[in-house]
Amino acid sequence: MLIGVFCGGIYGGSLSAILLRTPCTPAAAATMLDEFPMSQKGEARRAIGLATLASFVGGSVGTIIMTLLEPTLARAGLAFGPPEFFALTLFGLATIVAVSGKNLLRGALAAAAGVLITTIGFDPLSAQTRYTFGSRELLGGVELIPVLIGFFGVAQVFARAENMLTFPKEAATGNFLPRLADLIITRWTMLKSAFIGVLVGAVPGAGCDIAAFAAYAEAKRAAADPDTFGKGNIQGVAAPEAANNAGTAGALIPMLSLGVPGDAVTAVLLGALTIHGFEPGPVFFSANPGLVNSIFAGVIVTQSILLVVGLCFAGFFGKLIRIDQRIMVPAILFLCMLAPIPSATACSICT
Repeated sequence: MLIGVFCGGIYGGSLSAILLRTPCTPAAAATMLDEFPMSQKGEARRAIGLATLASFVGGSVGTIIMTLLEPTLARAGLAFGPPEFFALTLFGLATIVAVSGKNLLRGALAAAAGVLITTIGFDPLSAQTRYTFGSRELLGGVELIPVLIGFFGVAQVFARAENMLTFPKEAATGNFLPRLADLIITRWTMLKSAFIGVLVGAVPGAGCDIAAFAAYAEAKRAAADPDTFGKGNIQGVAAPEAANNAGTAGALIPMLSLGVPGDAVTAVLLGALTIHGFEPGPVFFSANPGLVNSIFAGVIVTQSILLVVGLCFAGFFGKLIRIDQRIMVPAILFLCMLAPIPSATACSICT
């Protein structure tokens, strides 16, 4: 059940990114860069269909790699030390150049703002409080989900309110199935991004969001038309979706093989296994072959269900943005205020 929620949540975050320019998961922030422009051009259903297919390809390839190479990838992920994590951090900051396009100054200012936000709370080295202004709520720092919703969700609400009368009413028109030409153009991008997602996801602490941005940066670097990224390029849709769904399988690798969670969600999965009397680690595979096979099969079944549900309901999802904006805008703002609360409560309950 938890694996199904994990994989489904990563895919579901792309739907709000496509339709509302509001990534409900950090992994969907990279997807939003090209999917929302497609929605604005009246290709919301096409974007949903392509994202669904890329998610299925990435998740399936990631599961196959996880099944065949889990011990090897787990050892490689565990070999990451301070120098490697520092290099990974620099790589993450370097992707700002890829996603900023010609607005490098804006990208640098956004990166500086992000770095400043992460300094709020306890210093992990000296245990001193920084920039909390006496607020107990800020002692643990600022959570990523509220920041994303504030920067993208609330900002989009104000933009919609300003342009309420000019927002395209027929933005959901078009075919929801990806075209054959789309599949031919993005096939290698999906496969390459899936490998990137598994490798980055297998690094403890990296997670699906870093995998998505890494794949997006690589897709833009290798593209013949990098200037079209951020304007509705289909490779900019396929790359992060394939990577973040492959990252779900990658994040399970260190958790099952070494007992080291790949990200916050797999930490909850680790706690669930421990509660039921299982101890993930080097002997987990030999001691629990039936459970391991069930987990692998569960991931594959989940990806197959996501493909069917995503394609069958793409038309329904696409119609959501045709709702009267006088109703949609206040509802989105209300949900933005509530969104961080249930997720934090659910994590506390699961833990």
